[in-house]
Amino acid sequence: MLRIAFLIAAACVQTAGCCEGSKTWNNVYDASGHYQQDWPDNNPPSVPSGTDYLILQENSFVALGKLPWKTMQDLLGLDLSHNLLTSNGTQHPRWETLNFLGTLCLNNNVLDGVPRFLWVLNNTLRHLDLSHNEIDHVSPSDSLVALSGLQTLTLSENSIHHVPNGTFCGLPLRQLLLNNNQLHAIPQLGCLGNTLQLLRLRGNLIQVIHGSDMRGLTSLRNLDLSANHIVSIGGLQNVRDNRHLTLNLRNNSISSVDETLQNFSLVQNLMLSLNNLLSWSPDALQGSVIRRLTLSYSNVTCFLLVSNIEQRYLNSTACDCLKMGVECL
Repeated sequence: MLRIAFLIAAACVQTAGCCEGSKTWNNVYDASGHYQQDWPDNNPPSVPSGTDYLILQENSFVALGKLPWKTMQDLLGLDLSHNLLTSNGTQHPRWETLNFLGTLCLNNNVLDGVPRFLWVLNNTLRHLDLSHNEIDHVSPSDSLVALSGLQTLTLSENSIHHVPNGTFCGLPLRQLLLNNNQLHAIPQLGCLGNTLQLLRLRGNLIQVIHGSDMRGLTSLRNLDLSANHIVSIGGLQNVRDNRHLTLNLRNNSISSVDETLQNFSLVQNLMLSLNNLLSWSPDALQGSVIRRLTLSYSNVTCFLLVSNIEQRYLNSTACDCLKMGVECL
C-alpha cells in the first residue's frame, strides 16, 4: 500500500532539507519515494484541493510531463529534490500555470545548468534550491535574471568555477549560498549591496581576497569564507561598513594577524579557528568593536586582552606575556 499522506494540521508542518530557511506549511501532500521516472498513468493520485506544499522527492523522476498540473495551480511550494531530473527533463509548458509558487526545490538531481523554464516564475518565486547538482557555470543570460522576487538562492555542492560580473544583478537576493563549488575568487556582488545579508562561500578554492571583493555590500551581516585556502585577510578592509557582521574564516591558511583588524570597525563576531597563526600583532584589535573572537586550534599561545571583547574562545597551552596584560585560556 502506497504511503501517501495528506496532512491538514492545526500546527504547521516544517519541511526540512529543502531551500535553506524553508517555510512552514499547513497543508502538505507527501508522495515521496513511490514512483519511477514519472507520475503514474494508471490510477494516478490526485492532489487534494488546498494543498500548499507538494513533496515529490526520491521518485527517480526523469521527466515531469505527467504531473497533475491542473491540480497544482495553487501550490505555494514544490519539492522535486532527490530525483534524476536533467535540465531538459524539467522543461514543461505548464510551469506557467503555477501562479503562486514561492518555493521550488530541485536539489540533488542531475541538472547541468540553470533550468530555462524559471523565467515563467518571475513574479512569484522567492526561494530556489539548485544545490547538489552538476551545474558548472552561471551567467547573466541565465533565466535567473527574470526572477524579480527571488530572495534565497542555493547553488552549493555544484562545480561552479566562476561567477561572471552581473550574474545576479537585478535580483533582490538576501541569501546567496555557493558552498563547496570550485570558485577561485569571491564573486563581484556589489550590485546586491542593498539587499544581500548572508553570503556563504565555504569549501571553495579561494586563496586571495582582493580589496574590491566586498565593496558595496553594505547590508551584509554574515560572510562565510571558511575551509578555503586564504593566506591573508588584508583584502577584507572593505567590510568595515557592515554593522554587526559575523565573519567566518575558520580552517584556512592564515598565518598572521596584523593591524588590518583595526579596519574591521563594525565586525562583531570574528572566527579564526583552525588556522596556523604564527604571529599576532599587539595592536591588531585596537579600535575594533569585535565582541566575540574565536581562535581555537589556531596555534595561538598569547592573547592581548581587550576589554570590549566579551567572549574569547582560545586553545592556548602556554603564555609568556603575562606582564603585558595577556589572558591565557
